[in-house]
Amino acid sequence: MDLFNRLKIDVSEKFPHLSRAPITEAVIEIRARASKPWIEAEVLATLKQHLVQYPVHVSARGFEHKFQVSPTQEAKVDSKDLGWQGHDFRSADLKQIVKFHLDLFSFSRLNPYDNWERFTNEALRLWKIHRELSQPLEVQRLGVRFINRIPITEGKMDLEKYFKEFPQDLKNLNLSLTGFLHHNIFSIPGYPYAMNIIKTVQPSEAPGVKEFALILDIDVYTQNAFEASTKTMEEKLAEMRWLKNKSFFSIITNELKVKLQ
Repeated sequence: MDLFNRLKIDVSEKFPHLSRAPITEAVIEIRARASKPWIEAEVLATLKQHLVQYPVHVSARGFEHKFQVSPTQEAKVDSKDLGWQGHDFRSADLKQIVKFHLDLFSFSRLNPYDNWERFTNEALRLWKIHRELSQPLEVQRLGVRFINRIPITEGKMDLEKYFKEFPQDLKNLNLSLTGFLHHNIFSIPGYPYAMNIIKTVQPSEAPGVKEFALILDIDVYTQNAFEASTKTMEEKLAEMRWLKNKSFFSIITNELKVKLQ
């Protein structure tokens, strides 16, 4: 993909509106070390006061697992309980998930995804609550991830109908492709971002799945720490959105784009 050879981010660029956008999950994740200690009961009381529309609550604990392998002994797993890490909340319809952990915040929207403005406005509202609780001096990592699921209804994986670049059957062996996993990692010249793009197949045998589907997973993230201000966060999110959209429309075919509009 030569998209990033001479790249200039233009946040004013307009992209086609997709009324059938295949987004199955959208996530904003912020890793920022807290400068203020948390007390579980106090944090929970504050969060419940501000999250009345997120009635489903789970207290999150962390675990560390270590595997020991020896040629003379059976494999052994040592598990360590790291204790309370934070609180997870879900909206009443279970479509929105927010995690308030000491050094991590994330906000997810499950299908149906509405629009970027509503998604980011809610994420930033919740992040402001997290920031007031933990008072981070800077953000170590900001990530924007969109997972797209594209059902294959024809019964055959004609990938050329979906992606501009795709793996091929082994025609000289008369072997048809039934699955693949394609992972690209890009650095963004001139900008403090990197990006993971994963293309793979969700088999029809997966739980709750009735047909093959293509998965297009686009994860844009920062590579340098930055100040934890709302203005800086908004500027970076706008640029990361452009990278996500530009990549998506550079990968899918015009035929698929028409189907999704």
